[in-house]
Amino acid sequence: MPKSSVTAGMTGTGYTVEHGRVVEPFSVTILGTLKDGIAPGRDMIIVEVDSPAVQRAGGIWAGMSGSPVYVGGQLVGAVAYGLASTSSGVGGLTPAEDMLGLLGLPGPALAASMVSVDAPSRVQLHGSLARTVAARANLASSSAAALTQLKVPLSVSGLTPRGLDRVSSFITTANPGLVPVAGSSSSKTISIAPPPPMPGQSFASVASYGETSVAAVGTITYVCDGVALAFGHPFEFGGNTTPTGASAADAITVVPDIVQPYKLANVAESLGTVDQDRLAGIRATFGAAPATFPVHSVVNAPDLGRRHEGESQIAMADWASTVTLYQLFGELEATADSAGTGFDSAGKGTVSAWWTFQGTREDGTPWSISRGNRWVSKLGVDFTAAFQVAIQLDTLIANTVEDVKVTNVKVSLTREAAFNLYSVKRLLVSKNGGRFRSVSSLGVRPNTRLRVRAILHPFSGGPDKVVQLRFHITGRTTGGVILVGGTRSQFFEDCFGNEACFVFDEDEGASDFGELLDQQADAPRNDSLYASLIGSRGRESAFRQVRQPAVVVGLRAIRLHPEGTPAPDDDFFFGRSFPLGARVH
Repeated sequence: MPKSSVTAGMTGTGYTVEHGRVVEPFSVTILGTLKDGIAPGRDMIIVEVDSPAVQRAGGIWAGMSGSPVYVGGQLVGAVAYGLASTSSGVGGLTPAEDMLGLLGLPGPALAASMVSVDAPSRVQLHGSLARTVAARANLASSSAAALTQLKVPLSVSGLTPRGLDRVSSFITTANPGLVPVAGSSSSKTISIAPPPPMPGQSFASVASYGETSVAAVGTITYVCDGVALAFGHPFEFGGNTTPTGASAADAITVVPDIVQPYKLANVAESLGTVDQDRLAGIRATFGAAPATFPVHSVVNAPDLGRRHEGESQIAMADWASTVTLYQLFGELEATADSAGTGFDSAGKGTVSAWWTFQGTREDGTPWSISRGNRWVSKLGVDFTAAFQVAIQLDTLIANTVEDVKVTNVKVSLTREAAFNLYSVKRLLVSKNGGRFRSVSSLGVRPNTRLRVRAILHPFSGGPDKVVQLRFHITGRTTGGVILVGGTRSQFFEDCFGNEACFVFDEDEGASDFGELLDQQADAPRNDSLYASLIGSRGRESAFRQVRQPAVVVGLRAIRLHPEGTPAPDDDFFFGRSFPLGARVH
């Protein structure tokens, strides 16, 4: 039905699913049309819906997006918007005329300008339409009559309830329109003879398959000639997207909620690919599943004699780091579950990791990076480790110097109950073969040879460990400082939401992707002792990294000054320039 033919007072029927795949009707009354309500040239049709299912839920639910509405046998539009302030049967339709415009869009080549309009976060109603909606929804004031895009249930498998709750804020911060819910794992496999999906049935836009399956759940609006339209609003708003997963879904139930009820559903068989993600909805083409790449992980818990190996397949490249985070976090929690295993807490202990990321550059040449790290925490070591690995992957995917692809992710993790942590207790120094002393400052001259003993104290008790370091002052010096300690980001009670603990959160001004790879490969490790000889303005003349079997924290310093001159004040080496030449062994 053309938008121009839709008038207030019309009545019709919509279709959606509450359980399984059984499509059920709901009644619809057209309340009016909001000119340019979705975007310039994109009207919103305001409706009130009702059915026993809507009444049980308390109103229009998240996951109902895309539910088709017909008047006189003609498709009017898809349910896509609901009241912003409360759950209600009042909502907004994306007109069918706008959705059907997706059918004529080409696949691989479309102007980026067609996705330049942002999806509306809130649509305020005014005048008689606002008063009508306020009355229908029992709102105290017509000023409260505002609509927002319906939230989309995001089905996530492989996480414990605690784990899902932990990562939910990351999901909703990046996209407030998503509602993370527990879901089942899914496969790319297409059944031998899948029944054709029907308008009103549940639909899933799939970011990943396998152990950690992630998919946005909505409803199919339209099916014709092997193509389906769904949602009535965007998922990622990716425009002409690289083909991602399209799957059927089986509704479990609709969960009532005072703000907005939501649908729980299992992602089912693959239907094909999603190739358009637009303001008016998403388009899927039935057939082969999309190309994917693996995230393969192994988690060992030697204290418990446990080992877990899992794999997910990434269909939406932009979600690779997020899926990696969920997969690693879920596996660490499951493998090191505290119930009866001897661990004091699922979040306490040590995790060591080694990972490899592989892909191709713009010109098709392969790239690869491999590195490791170690983390300790009393509260959240599982999340911290998973997050740090995922952050480096995200840094490479989202880099601003070159458009690269990821083709393979491999991660190996070892989870221990022990709190493997060293703190730098003190430094002892010997000058030119003399006895070792504990000093805060030391006079030196050209050709001075220093031996430094870094005394590392284990957090859990036991004998101290001694690390031997040698410095050779090769030239004239007017001052400086020897610094010995752990990396800047290694020990934190809980990395959740704490920017200070990000190791890989920037590209540090890399001029090309090769330089960025080198920076990321050489980034500081938490399980290393670092020794530096530094001038007052950060000029490093000597540096050494000594790997340890534990995370290293703490920093100790010995200030250097010309031999025969008084020891400097505490702030002596700040704000001054001290040229020096040195080597460290």
